[in-house]
Amino acid sequence: MSTQEVQYESTTSTSKVFVPYSVDGDTVNTSRALIFRAEIIELLSENHNKWFCVDEAFFTKEERNEILSKRSTYYTAGKNIQKKFKNIEFRVKGGMENVSQKMTNGFDFQSDMHAVRLYATWTS
Repeated sequence: MSTQEVQYESTTSTSKVFVPYSVDGDTVNTSRALIFRAEIIELLSENHNKWFCVDEAFFTKEERNEILSKRSTYYTAGKNIQKKFKNIEFRVKGGMENVSQKMTNGFDFQSDMHAVRLYATWTS
């Protein structure tokens, strides 16, 4: 049975029994795992008590669910890295910003976007 068939079966089954199915490595390694990469940890550990923006994302203000999801992802990534490295502190911040964007035809325009950022520092 293919993965698609298993997924369809598990979501349409009337018995409400979940059927496990195979996934690839990219599905398992979500973006939370990619935020605090080795070079980020090295940068933080070599610069004690200095704050760095380690990841950021921009959304339109109407994309409320995506904004909340990204904030949750950043918070979870921060909590997970604190389990490995007790010296790391993090903050998740967001707010509206006027962002310059470039269209595919080369035209630049300004747009109000909601920025979500993950800041981190290595404390001594």
